Amino acid sequence: MTRSIWATFPFWLAYLLPPIIIMSVYNRGWWAVAPIVIIFGVLPVLDWLSGVAPVGREAPDLAFNNWFRLVTWLWVPIQLALITWLVRVVPFAHLTVPEMIAATVSVGATTGAIGMTFAHELIHRRHAYERLFGNILLASVTYPHFAIEHVKGHHRHVGTPRDPATARLGESVYRFLRRSVAGGLRSAWHIERVRLWERQIRVWSHHNVMLRYAAAEIIIYAAVGLAGGWLALTMFAEQSIVAIVVLEIINYVEHYGLVRRRAKTTEYERVKPEHSWDSPNRISNWLLINLPRHSDHHLQAAKRFQSLELLPHAPRLPGGYGAMFWLALVPALWFRVMNRRVAAVRTGVFVLMAAMLMTAALGAAADLPSVLISRQLSENEHINVGDVVRLSATAEGDVAQEFRVAGVYEPTPNPARLGAVIREVQLHLPDLLNLTRDPGMPAGSEYVQTINVALVDPNDALAFSRDVQARMPGAEAEPATGAAESTGPFIVLRRFHLAIAIVTIVASTVFLLALTIMLVDERRAAVGVLRLIGLPIRRILVQLFLEGVLIAAIGSIFGIVLSLVSEGLINRFFQWRYDTALIFVRVTPEVAALCVAIAVPLGVTATVVASWALLRRNGLRLARR
Repeated sequence: MTRSIWATFPFWLAYLLPPIIIMSVYNRGWWAVAPIVIIFGVLPVLDWLSGVAPVGREAPDLAFNNWFRLVTWLWVPIQLALITWLVRVVPFAHLTVPEMIAATVSVGATTGAIGMTFAHELIHRRHAYERLFGNILLASVTYPHFAIEHVKGHHRHVGTPRDPATARLGESVYRFLRRSVAGGLRSAWHIERVRLWERQIRVWSHHNVMLRYAAAEIIIYAAVGLAGGWLALTMFAEQSIVAIVVLEIINYVEHYGLVRRRAKTTEYERVKPEHSWDSPNRISNWLLINLPRHSDHHLQAAKRFQSLELLPHAPRLPGGYGAMFWLALVPALWFRVMNRRVAAVRTGVFVLMAAMLMTAALGAAADLPSVLISRQLSENEHINVGDVVRLSATAEGDVAQEFRVAGVYEPTPNPARLGAVIREVQLHLPDLLNLTRDPGMPAGSEYVQTINVALVDPNDALAFSRDVQARMPGAEAEPATGAAESTGPFIVLRRFHLAIAIVTIVASTVFLLALTIMLVDERRAAVGVLRLIGLPIRRILVQLFLEGVLIAAIGSIFGIVLSLVSEGLINRFFQWRYDTALIFVRVTPEVAALCVAIAVPLGVTATVVASWALLRRNGLRLARR
């Protein structure tokens, strides 16, 4: 199935934006700003809630799935049609000025975020017709020189002072916009001039691609002006400006503060994963066809988007592209969040617990013992699987031994260590004893304080602990789950879970009581009429009772949904805040059952009591009301 069109479905998400823009503008009023709210508000929130994709590569046969090419090809006529609608239809649709501005910004945000990204994918392809598609998209937003500067300039000079598209540490997005736009244009002209000089061709000739781009833009602007007048010309230029700003903010996010070191006097080290920021958020990758997997793109620019991988040791952005877009607009907040991450990427030496751990470019000896390192340690210090490291049991680094990194693991969540950056190394017991052996105390290396044992069946933990205590008098053995749940942090978490359940029940109860009061008030006249026509009270009461049961069921479902939403939001926030996989809130089936068990009887009882009080009144008086 991976070679069928079904595998491409998430990447068609961007195609929903053009019809949303057109329908919203035609609905007039506040609906005109709906696309802007969706692009810059709803999608970043959904991006956060959608979670992250796992590290690793996609299915290997996706590279040969031609359906993925249609995702980028079909956007060309869609974008041209959208821009044509903007400059030929919107100016004559009798819209207000705010509505026309909203339409222009919506189209510009779409052509910038989606159109520029699709163009970026196409200009990297080896087929001339695909590069032509990319150039058409770029020309439609007045940025055709990007095809030259990005492919021949940015990919060569990324992370160096010669690259205008690499944001410098401490540089605000506003200063970067000025430098990148002007610098990109100068860089493209310089690249084209050097190309012509090497071929001994005059710069001011029809062979100059930059001059051809300029001629194409003049023709486009003339056609737009003839089709829609000055208003259309203004709207086309404004959507181009919005698109360019969106693209450059994305550039700002992708390489902020990451630099390549000089390998020689005049040369820089080769491009590595640590020279680009990655984002594994699903919505960002679906909308931008895996552009957030940027480190792999810079390593292999010829890779098609469906084959790009999330490299395990590339620097990670703290959020998706939508969230980082907003963060970049507030420089003080951006610097506070990102500068320390940049510093962590640049750091090469670190202290691990009571040991000194240093990366070393040592020989690939096959007989080195292996270790596992925690994910946080791998990300913060950029240690890759296969690297050779030195470990020492002392802070001074005495008697260090070499180990090969065999893998990366996710540390077991522990509320007692919340907020700590877990930089751990797991060694085999013989290697650990050998590393910690003190030559002056031969017997000291035989001492082990705690041993964790993983069982095939965790349900056997209690029986295993009893057997250990029986066979080893004086040893303390207990199941890790039971011990953990009796400690303070886990007690706090259980009470937190209970508090969420109580909030859920209270919300459901308030919802039920409000609906019941509304139901009783609305039913007064109807009940009076039913009484006057001789309908038995019992039948009326049964009908009201059934309605009360239905409302109670709806209320309990509402409460469960509210609790699940609260669970997702709270967990994602604190997991992001503390970089942990710890579950802070868990709505268990027991909690949901408790919610239903209290809400349904409460709602039914409230309905019955209110209905009985209503039926005891005079029917004629009720009917008059």
